[in-house]
Amino acid sequence: MSTYYPKQGVSSCEIAGAVALAALHDLRVHLFTFAGFPQVAVSEAQNAKFTITLSFNNKAGKASSVTFELDEKVAFAAAKRFKKELTHDVSIFEPVQNALAKLEGENGR
Repeated sequence: MSTYYPKQGVSSCEIAGAVALAALHDLRVHLFTFAGFPQVAVSEAQNAKFTITLSFNNKAGKASSVTFELDEKVAFAAAKRFKKELTHDVSIFEPVQNALAKLEGENGR
């Protein structure tokens, strides 16, 4: 279920969209070793951070997941950019890319 943050004018699903857009950029540049696209989940964490989970089921049905945190301000800014532009937010690209690399490793890269 998506949470809307009225003060910031964005929702948790738009934060997930910003993460997915960064993942799409990584796919364009580096490709993935798994056949498919990871699921993105966003949950509120402590200390003004969001926990982002990327997960994927490989061909054998084995589920793998990786989590990382985004600072609240960075996540809100990325979500606002997601709403207005078709390009990824560079401030979240590195943590998304690192998480994708870990997820690939978990899927037998």
